[in-house]
Amino acid sequence: MAESEDEEQEIYECPICDEEFDTESGLSIHEGQMHPNKQIDELEDLVDTFEEETDKALDIKKEKESLKQRVDSLRDEKEELEETVDDLKDTQEKLKEGIEEKDDKVQELKSKVGNLRDDREELKSEKHSMERKIDDLENEKESLKKSLEKTEELMLKLKHQVKEFNEEIDE
Repeated sequence: MAESEDEEQEIYECPICDEEFDTESGLSIHEGQMHPNKQIDELEDLVDTFEEETDKALDIKKEKESLKQRVDSLRDEKEELEETVDDLKDTQEKLKEGIEEKDDKVQELKSKVGNLRDDREELKSEKHSMERKIDDLENEKESLKKSLEKTEELMLKLKHQVKEFNEEIDE
């Protein structure tokens, strides 16, 4: 029975000098006294690994914060673009109303010109004045149409930018 107890007893071997010990604590004491540099090296390796992982974590945290700021910036930019689009829609409506008003005024003046043909001699100067007004109104109308076209082009560009920002934010 004594032999079976000896066979069951585990032997601990020092990985550096191959010395054998009956207990794990004996091996630990031996390693601490005889091979202290090994433990120091292992601890230094652990510290180096920890520092590397800490640096990586800090880099990831910085990148995350940078991306968060970029998303916030893109959201603000999107909001500004949407406000600009709304303002352009308002401008577009005003320009359309201005064109309609000019059309009405042109029609009114053309009607007056038609009514004044009966008395040409007396009303010749008034007719000339009204025709100039018609030309001026036509020019203003053309100018408003050009402004409307530019506004519509700008609105399309801004809608496209808003769409691109939406896609960037969604990514």
